[in-house]
Amino acid sequence: MKYLEMSYLDTKDRKELEEKGLYCYDLRHSDFGGEIACIEKDVLVNRAGSMVTDEEIQLGNKYPDDYKDYEEFIKENENVNSIEELLYSKIEKEMNEILKNNEEYSKYEIMYILADKKNPKQSIALASNYDEMIEIDMKTQEISTIMDWAYNIDDDILEKLQNGKEISYMNMGTHYGIWNTVNDVGIEEIENKKGLQKYLQYCKKNNINKDLIEKENQLNEVEDIMQYYKEERKNERDR
Repeated sequence: MKYLEMSYLDTKDRKELEEKGLYCYDLRHSDFGGEIACIEKDVLVNRAGSMVTDEEIQLGNKYPDDYKDYEEFIKENENVNSIEELLYSKIEKEMNEILKNNEEYSKYEIMYILADKKNPKQSIALASNYDEMIEIDMKTQEISTIMDWAYNIDDDILEKLQNGKEISYMNMGTHYGIWNTVNDVGIEEIENKKGLQKYLQYCKKNNINKDLIEKENQLNEVEDIMQYYKEERKNERDR
């Protein structure tokens, strides 16, 4: 489980996060000092802040056992730095659960997830098993077969990025596919250039580079497409 500690969340903030599929709790100070003692659903006295998680914490059923020991919890789980990380983790777990629960597709592996941060249920994933591909719709949990001849990186990845989706996960094989496509067709032929810039920005932020793609895919040489990345200017970003 992943978690994020925050200052106290009010009712509006909690509702917004819970509507996105996350779980919100309060933190209680120890009666004997400033250290955090436990995690509860709601705290009125000795409140130390709040915690948001990507999975539900199993609290006791009723008072006085309706809490989770704080020190025990943080030893067993992973702290993250942002709500975005929690959302992406939640989405990835749900996508994998959809595959796991479908016997026909249980051996497929997720290639990438394009997340919708405003409405996570609108996120989609592509998974494959050798040369067979499927698309997973998180909202409906429907799985659709994707024919190789109908799949296009420009339309199926870059256009979706351009229209607001975010990369929450992508394997190295997919990165190679994008780099190879851009090199093969040429930058002039890429229709969704803003989507490409968004992808290259993701690469820069996450240290996805030529050397890493070559190493992970056991390739001798990949032509570097980071030459096409245009650094975003601050005044343009703030408009």
